[in-house]
Amino acid sequence: MHNSLCLSVLLAGSVALGSAPASAAEPGTTVNVNVNPVAAPPPPPPKPAPAPVYVPPPCPTPKPAPPKPKKVGRGEIVAGATIFGTMYGVSSLAGVIAADFGATQWGARMTVPIVGPFLAAPTTESYTAGWFTAMLGIAQAAGAITFVAGLAKRGRHKRRVRMAATHSGVALRF
Repeated sequence: MHNSLCLSVLLAGSVALGSAPASAAEPGTTVNVNVNPVAAPPPPPPKPAPAPVYVPPPCPTPKPAPPKPKKVGRGEIVAGATIFGTMYGVSSLAGVIAADFGATQWGARMTVPIVGPFLAAPTTESYTAGWFTAMLGIAQAAGAITFVAGLAKRGRHKRRVRMAATHSGVALRF
């Protein structure tokens, strides 16, 4: 459509400017050519605005639960007490049974916790019995050391918890 409009304007211009007979247009006169351009189609109507969408306000997030107190040193305490208690029970039972059968010196020493098996080991009559007696003493000592290490770790943790930062500064509790 645009091309045909341009072509008609050119044809009308060429007719008006020089291809008309001389009698029709005198020199110095102006020929008016009225060309009505084709009107552009009207713009499409605007689209309606989308309907408002309800967006609920965000829910307040609940405060996280306070952390559970850590049970620092609990594993060492339980393990140490179990090892020590079991090994002391075995060695004292062996000492009492031996004392009943006449080995009173060895039996009496085996009932002493931790150092008793080390005191009883030289009084045995065989190397194997001395070795097992010493192993009972080592196991008792390991259990006692583990138990004490767990208690120390727990006490150190409790002291560290007492020194805490607050909104007004550092709080120290003794």
